[in-house]
Amino acid sequence: MTGPTFFIAGAQKAGTTSLYAMLREHPDVFMCTPKEPGYFIRGFGDPESWQSLKRPFGGNPSTWLPEFRQGVFEAEEYAALFASEAAQRARHRGEASTPYLPSRYAARRIAETCPGARINLMLRDPVERAYSAWGYNSVRGNENTTTFEAAMEQELSGDRDDWDLSWRYLYAGLYGQHVSRFFEHSDRSDIHILRSDALRHDADRTIERVCNFLEIPVIAPTGHRDENVTVRHDNPLLARARAAFTTPGGLKTAVKLVVPGPIRAKIKRGTIKALDQFGRRPPDLDPRTVERLAEYYADDTRHLQQIAGIDISDWTPLKTGGRTAAGE
Repeated sequence: MTGPTFFIAGAQKAGTTSLYAMLREHPDVFMCTPKEPGYFIRGFGDPESWQSLKRPFGGNPSTWLPEFRQGVFEAEEYAALFASEAAQRARHRGEASTPYLPSRYAARRIAETCPGARINLMLRDPVERAYSAWGYNSVRGNENTTTFEAAMEQELSGDRDDWDLSWRYLYAGLYGQHVSRFFEHSDRSDIHILRSDALRHDADRTIERVCNFLEIPVIAPTGHRDENVTVRHDNPLLARARAAFTTPGGLKTAVKLVVPGPIRAKIKRGTIKALDQFGRRPPDLDPRTVERLAEYYADDTRHLQQIAGIDISDWTPLKTGGRTAAGE
């Protein structure tokens, strides 16, 4: 099928939205809308498919996902995302679905459906990432715990084993396991691993590396370095206004029927950006929680360092002394 030639395959809350926005402006690149069609976790029948999982909606108890048809489920629908004249003219066609990284099946499906596709994996300190992902879902009104520690205990006890991967905050950060699957199914030369903080602190060099990996001319990055940042609103009116754009429900469904996708996305980004000027970053994690998570991730992070070819010795699970993970 007509499809992508490259992927930004995760991790969630590791800068994928910023990289997606930067690459959209490259004249040789076509990035599909929506950013995360998620076809390779939705369009197949298996125990991890979208139809078999649960997640909380609007802070309510977990709900089975068949009631909500989000993303792309059919091969024809997915191919249509890349079938436009603009897409076909581009040197590369891409998408950026973060659940592909922790999925047990996506790496194989991508390799079988899009052989030779290049894969960018953006990784972030797993302790910081887990807390950031919880905060992201929480401020969007899509988490049923009031503290990260409560969500962590649910997951450790097995209560979230049948949940959507974006709500399994600890499991999603086991990068050693997840990256190994991509190495198993794709050529190592087709996989590019990036640290998320490299994009934040040295966007020029990071975009240069991505362009070289895709074999396209290097461009200067524009002002998209802080896309999708998580903030909290103490004002309940602002919190509800923001959640109206992010919580699934009748209003969002009705808007989808009458407003084209690109216009919806532009309105949503602009409104959320305006509202978030009045928000604040989440507080730091409790040092005792950091210590528990560092122990949880230690072996897997050591494995990642052995196989990935990047220096992650400053990540919380590997360094001694530790520090409180910043929420963002």
